Amino acid sequence: MIENARQTTEFVKDVIDTGDYGIRLKEYYGDGWSTAYSTIEEIHKIFSGDDDLSHIVPELIIFRHSKGDNVIALNVRVKNLDNDLVENVYIQIKSGAPTWEDYADITYGDGKTADLRVLVFDEYCDMGYFVTHPGDCIFMGQLVDHNNKCSFPTALLAAKIKQSSKSKGRILYTLFGGPDVYADSEQKQLPTKRELLEADFIFNYYDAVWGVDNGDPGDISFDEFWAGYSLKNHMGTEARWNDNGLFLSFYDTPGSDKIRWIYERRHTLFDKEYLDCPVTIEMKEEQPHKVTVRVLDLAMKDMLEMTPKDKWQYADMLYGMEHIFVDIIDEALSHYEEQMKCHADQ
Repeated sequence: MIENARQTTEFVKDVIDTGDYGIRLKEYYGDGWSTAYSTIEEIHKIFSGDDDLSHIVPELIIFRHSKGDNVIALNVRVKNLDNDLVENVYIQIKSGAPTWEDYADITYGDGKTADLRVLVFDEYCDMGYFVTHPGDCIFMGQLVDHNNKCSFPTALLAAKIKQSSKSKGRILYTLFGGPDVYADSEQKQLPTKRELLEADFIFNYYDAVWGVDNGDPGDISFDEFWAGYSLKNHMGTEARWNDNGLFLSFYDTPGSDKIRWIYERRHTLFDKEYLDCPVTIEMKEEQPHKVTVRVLDLAMKDMLEMTPKDKWQYADMLYGMEHIFVDIIDEALSHYEEQMKCHADQ
């Protein structure tokens, strides 16, 4: 049984740091990459290196084709020794870091009808450099974990080349996550494409701009985009991006005088940075009171379809907007406290 802890950052770093991880599969095969993984013997090595997959015995390659320059896709008939059944396994092997597109391929595309889908990668992280989608094995590990919570058996493996001075070297496969981990867990639903793209933006763009470490175990979130700062005495700010636009809010406990005080001075406080941006107030019973500025009318669904370069720019812009908003709120609270002190002294 695979331990949940194998999804932690420490495990990922251990996998990457041990041995020589310097060359990729495509470099290893060289001119032979176009025919790589054409034999049952090569496929068998993917499963035989880990006890959690050794019960899968490849018997026949049903089809094999290349998907672009860096991806090989296979449909393989296997014998599952655990249940003595013949099953279909879809395998996608990528020389590079895994991206949301790879997940979509194995989950909604060619791997949709397989009994087991397997994604093999050879690069831990690739920021994409504004040209391609960023890839990250921790993000992919969380997606694979979620698949298995949905009773949609999926495995994620890292391929690394163990080299020596006397030989070409050999490929070692290390299992990051597999279907046995959550066999008895609460059942969940596979994400929609929209939810997948939102999670990708949060993890691979927004959190990357912040420098957030997302290596802890736990299910990935497919909720509406949300972020924020915690301030003193249960106050805070939040950013929400949905199809009505991007909203920045300051919230406080029910009955707070600060919310109405800030809202009444909204033009003085916000017009310099957010001229002509709508400002609203929410004061519902038994809920935090909020004052909110819609700083962009760009729907998130439109942003999610943009190029990687555009997404990086919006992630960076959002990061800056949040800081400016917090500075405005901090200054407003200082003025509020000074005014309350003056009233108390009178």
